[in-house]
Amino acid sequence: MISVTCVVANEVAFGSSFRGEHGLAFFIQTPDAAVLFDTGQTPQLLAHNLEAAGIRLEQATHLVLSHGHYDHTGGLPHVLARMERPVLIAASAVFETKLSARHAPPKPIGMPLPREELALRTRLTLRDEPTPIGRYITVTGVIPRESGFETVDPKLLREAGGRVEPDPLHDDQSLVLETGKGLAAVLGCCHSGLINTLRRVRRISPRPIVAVLGGSHLQPAGNAQITATIEALRTEFPSIESFRLNHCTGWKALMALREAFGDKVQPFAAGEKLEFI
Repeated sequence: MISVTCVVANEVAFGSSFRGEHGLAFFIQTPDAAVLFDTGQTPQLLAHNLEAAGIRLEQATHLVLSHGHYDHTGGLPHVLARMERPVLIAASAVFETKLSARHAPPKPIGMPLPREELALRTRLTLRDEPTPIGRYITVTGVIPRESGFETVDPKLLREAGGRVEPDPLHDDQSLVLETGKGLAAVLGCCHSGLINTLRRVRRISPRPIVAVLGGSHLQPAGNAQITATIEALRTEFPSIESFRLNHCTGWKALMALREAFGDKVQPFAAGEKLEFI
């Protein structure tokens, strides 16, 4: 049995005691590992929702970061207060200085803790290639940008070599779960694009992709990108039986996907848990 609990998301399961924020965190349990994938935006909300879910961080064997933005890493102080030198897996560009041009002047949106502190307080593992965690989970590593319609968000910046430039998000990565029926792709923010990410998953394993969970970064996408994404999903990934999307997907894209794929498309709110045999 593999379970995926949505611990933090923008939306909250109706009637639950969970709280929502602009952020994302999943707790994934397999027969041989337990992974906290991202940490949400704030330590306080992560702590509250972990307690509401009945999850103790001491259960976790690994911590994985999808990328270095604050809404996926802001809960790190709470994690490190509860775990003694956990294994932390991230891409090598995760510590780059990240900025948002949605504010003037550009606002820092990067990690809450410096590399030096994390190197002391975790067993820091920076890898850009696929990394297995036990038998059932693989970290994708950095995702190549191949599709012509999934482009870099010009409002997301990095500081490199003394210059501020568009951030290619070379730290963006996802998880692949080996379930009984096929692969489940667990997305953090999917800055590299949903189709680019699924193509990376397909290279990791020849098994069919049957489920897609998490943030798809389609909220800022225009109609042309959403249409191209739907067409690529139809033609390249017809095996997908379930889309459980949240965080940065946006209602416009969620409704377009639902119109295309019907009840296969559902939100995935904080407090919800999925199980795979």
